[in-house]
Amino acid sequence: MTQQTILVVDDEAPMRKLLLNNLKASGYAVRSAADGTEALKLLEENRFDLLLLDINLPGPNGLQVLEAMRHDVEMPVLMLSGRGRERDKVEALDRGADDYLTKPFGIAELLARVKALLRRASFGRRAASAPYRYKGWRSTSRLGAHELRESRFHSRGASSKCWPTLHAMEAKSCCIGRYCKQCGADSTGTNPSTCGRSFSGSAARSN
Repeated sequence: MTQQTILVVDDEAPMRKLLLNNLKASGYAVRSAADGTEALKLLEENRFDLLLLDINLPGPNGLQVLEAMRHDVEMPVLMLSGRGRERDKVEALDRGADDYLTKPFGIAELLARVKALLRRASFGRRAASAPYRYKGWRSTSRLGAHELRESRFHSRGASSKCWPTLHAMEAKSCCIGRYCKQCGADSTGTNPSTCGRSFSGSAARSN
């Protein structure tokens, strides 16, 4: 399994050391930065799985770093801050943070939040790349564009069904539980057909 890499950005050396030691002990690869300028440079030159970002930084502050990186970089961000007011948390979340932890915090809670953010990010990547299969049809998603491929069409004797296209982005429907005006097939198989064509929701009516 590939080791996950975390970038820690905090201007306080004792805090950076505390975070680095505990994250490394938990099995993560860790880089660190002491100010906003260094953080942006590291983000430009390297790939990270998670960003731990303090708000009160020299140079660009944490919120400015967050806004700048969100134009080009997709990764979970956990904000670390001594600001515990609700409006501070809301502002950070509105600007693109995924979670917010107020200082002082317990290491056990920090590690639990880190683990949860990485798990959600990993699951999201797998879900986006995995094709959906249904009785010989496969739907894949690449960069937001949906692609449909037919691997086989089932035909049993003189009767068959129009299998779904699974093309939800274009509001396509299927013959499962509906009536196809193009071929006359329904979900019970009482109307024989071998066309296998899809039809739009506007051309369908419920049984």
